[in-house]
Amino acid sequence: SLRTFGSRYENSFTGLNNPYPTAESGAAGHWIFGTSNQLYIDLTGSATNLVENNTDPADDPVFALNTVTLKGAEAGLLSDISDTPDFTMCFVVKANATSTGKIIGGNLGFPSSVPGGNSFFISPGNEIRWNERSGAGLNTLVNSASIVGGGFYFIAASIDSSDNFILYAGDSTSPTVVTGTGAGRQVSTRKMSVGNVHYPDPTNFDGDTFACEAIFFNSAKTQAELAAIYSRSVSRMSARNITLQ
Repeated sequence: SLRTFGSRYENSFTGLNNPYPTAESGAAGHWIFGTSNQLYIDLTGSATNLVENNTDPADDPVFALNTVTLKGAEAGLLSDISDTPDFTMCFVVKANATSTGKIIGGNLGFPSSVPGGNSFFISPGNEIRWNERSGAGLNTLVNSASIVGGGFYFIAASIDSSDNFILYAGDSTSPTVVTGTGAGRQVSTRKMSVGNVHYPDPTNFDGDTFACEAIFFNSAKTQAELAAIYSRSVSRMSARNITLQ
């Protein structure tokens, strides 16, 4: 009877959704967020766990089942992952409208005189944008007309040492892709972050960021590789009851 019970228990347990999925191969850091990972444990097992950068308890992250809300300027999560000449970052975020901009992640800093750094952000006009300082500059990936309020989006930016970049937004029918070449890649000394760590200006970037997943690679990816990461992210998020746009 015990063996029968144990066998049935094993079958039932292995059929449950795994709250800690397999990390992306070759990732320097990979996190999923929510109440099941309040310690910000890295799925790769090799990156230092994320550290809360806020100093005011009022800005403490707020956990929901499968998201974490990161509040305002400099209250994001800091990683120990360095910028490199070839770099890729991927995020899954909830796109809530905001009256002020909100940084999704990266290492863009303030003031603008500091060279290097790149980040995704949602503008006050409710567009998903990417900015690489002193290089590719400002690019819009998803415009406001295409944003579904409260929708979940997979977005990625890959950039190489020659400042060739690919921006990718996953879509169930056809992705949005922006490509180009910047004026010159400048590797920043700032570590990568989720949410706003490096940009203290509350006038421009004080909105809350709703993060579901973050992945950093110390390598550039092709469009096909980004599409494959998106496909796997769809499966990871589906297991957590999140449907990507």
